[in-house]
Amino acid sequence: MKLFLRSKGISFETSLDLDEAVSLLKKDARVSDFALKLIAEYERDFTRLSEQQVAWIFYMAAQTQQRKEVVKLGKVAAKSKDDFKRLYDSMATAQQKIARPIMRTKCGDVTLRICFAAGAKWNNAIFVNDNSGYDASDRKSFGRIDADGTFTPMRDCTRDVIAALVEVDGNIRGAMVRYGKLTGSCSICARKLTDADSVARGIGPVCENRWF
Repeated sequence: MKLFLRSKGISFETSLDLDEAVSLLKKDARVSDFALKLIAEYERDFTRLSEQQVAWIFYMAAQTQQRKEVVKLGKVAAKSKDDFKRLYDSMATAQQKIARPIMRTKCGDVTLRICFAAGAKWNNAIFVNDNSGYDASDRKSFGRIDADGTFTPMRDCTRDVIAALVEVDGNIRGAMVRYGKLTGSCSICARKLTDADSVARGIGPVCENRWF
């Protein structure tokens, strides 16, 4: 079912029915006062709920589902604390030659952008986002990798994202080459590969030498 939340100007889809959405919210320890008021109205007489009130119930239930999935993914990642240590160390080494190294890889149709956080606040953590700009309204945040290799999933993380990062960690150069051959652009600088040798190899010699 596709819904539109007018006050936020967003469309979203849900596979829940209204009873399931209300049940999810009632079990959520972080449920808001606004949600509780809508639940009370639903239990008094659900036919009196407006279309937008129903949309809000579904929207908040979807957020609850998303938080539960992120918690599950965090438990999956915690079982292998050092899963991304090789990736972190590779980027830390590249940082000696590149002020702020960035690499890109594909996860289905989504481009994952892997880079160090700006500023000292995050203590040299690496963040995994999509390839949209920092101020994009629909920017997706997938997770954070700390210096010990620990991965902390964020709101948009999925099992496919974790699987893609595991693949990158297992063969960083290979992941860059695959990205270059798939997209025709360098995984590191994002420029189009034009030299015949770079196109064939999937990565430009300047970026490769600076990274490795």
